[in-house]
Formats: sequence, C-alpha cells, structure tokens
Amino acid sequence: MSLVVVRLGSGLVAASPVGPAEPVGRVVCGPDSEHGEQVDVCRPSAQIGSRVRLALTRVSGMYAEDLTRAGVQKALDPTGLRFFDVKNVVREGDTMTISVLVLSSDAEVDQCYHFIRPVQGGDNQGSATPASSC
Repeated sequence: MSLVVVRLGSGLVAASPVGPAEPVGRVVCGPDSEHGEQVDVCRPSAQIGSRVRLALTRVSGMYAEDLTRAGVQKALDPTGLRFFDVKNVVREGDTMTISVLVLSSDAEVDQCYHFIRPVQGGDNQGSATPASSC
C-alpha cells in the first residue's frame, strides 16, 4: 500500500492510502504498522486545532480595550514562539473580528482563522472559523 499526500499551497490537505484493500479518500492518521514506520500526517492539523481552541479561549476572555493587533498578539504568543500571527483586528458595530494565521510547530502547515466575539465579551463568548485568507 502507498500513501498519497495532497498539498495545496503550504497546507496539508489529506493523506489517503492507495491499495487493493483500502478505498481512495480515507484519511489515515497515526503509525503505519504495516511498514513499521511512524506516519503521522495529521499531527500538524491536530496542533493547529489545539492552538485554535487555546486562541479562542484567550481572545474570548480579553478586555475590550486590549483588543488591538499588538494586544491580541501578546495574549496569544506571550513567549514569542510564533505559532500565531495576528493579521488584523476589526471592529464592526458591537462585534470584533480578529484574523490570525495559526502555524504548526514545523511551520510547514498554516491556516487562517477568524475569531469573532462581541466587543464587550464575557463568559467566554466567541467563535473561530477557518478562512481562506487573512
């Protein structure tokens, strides 16, 4: 069996085994026990998902006056590890939209997310939506 990895731009899209026993299109994550190799194609995606949940928690809990590009960058990346790159913070009426590029540890995979929350947040209100661009 062979593993087909499909990439668009710098983002990993899918990995599918191709062989007589496996249908094309099934996403595989974890070790490849048949070949004794560690194949973990979903690690970057899992890292980004975990970072998005962390970012949503932090952004949702921020004070309104701290919702600036620099303020959000500091809240998301206080140690400077550069897993988050805040691209834009926009206020429209009573809603804040924060565009953030979220990166995997190896920086080979990235995904833009729009974090949306009320200006006067509280009770961890907010949402995160993947976006095609920041």
